[in-house]
Formats: sequence, structure tokens, C-alpha cells
Amino acid sequence: MDETIRILMVEDLQTDAELAEREIKKVLKSCQFQRVETRAAFLNAIAEFQPDLIVSDYHMPVFDGL
Repeated sequence: MDETIRILMVEDLQTDAELAEREIKKVLKSCQFQRVETRAAFLNAIAEFQPDLIVSDYHMPVFDGL
């Protein structure tokens, strides 16, 4: 059975998120993405979306990867 992998993208630039999604989809065929830009949205996504994997930008204007 092929289970969908939930991936949380912490990224402020839509184009960078789209590039990462395109590359990830080459390897993981069954995945669902959600993108966030703020700490509040990140914490909400952890609770609601319950990601299996988090891909994070290291430095953004209002939030960082740490």
C-alpha cells in the first residue's frame, strides 16, 4: 500500500518552494505539501497537518530554520 507522505515546506519564496516540490516529487511519488512562512503558521501546521517531513529555508525575513 502506497502511503502519502506529508511534507511541510518552511519557505518564504513561492518559486523556491515550487522548485523543491518538483525535485522531491521525482523521488517521492505520493506526497502532499503545505507551505508556511511564519512561526505561528509553522506551529499550527505541526499540530494540524502533522507532517512526516519538514524542509526548511535557513533564513527568512520573519522566521528562520533554527
